[in-house]
Amino acid sequence: MEKFGASPQQLEEIRAHLQSERDRRTFHVLPENWHALRVFVCAGTQWRAVGGMRIVWLGLDYTAIDAIERRVAAAPGAPDPGPQRLFEQLRTMEHAALEVLNAG
Repeated sequence: MEKFGASPQQLEEIRAHLQSERDRRTFHVLPENWHALRVFVCAGTQWRAVGGMRIVWLGLDYTAIDAIERRVAAAPGAPDPGPQRLFEQLRTMEHAALEVLNAG
């Protein structure tokens, strides 16, 4: 931005804006939820949906989730929640995501 003629004050404003955006998008994940979050993020392309006049999101493809879970190693230091707890955690995130995806 400096090369394009931005003043020091403008540069500081841009830096402050970028930092506030980073802060706004940052959230804390408890260690016991870390593995489930990693699996959920990796499953981002595994949503089932039906379309017509609008797309209705149905939920995650659980067969794909099983395959993903076998390939996503637990984060160092994070406890393995076990299959039942992991499924509950994924369902909680799925439910929240469906509310947002189908809100329009």
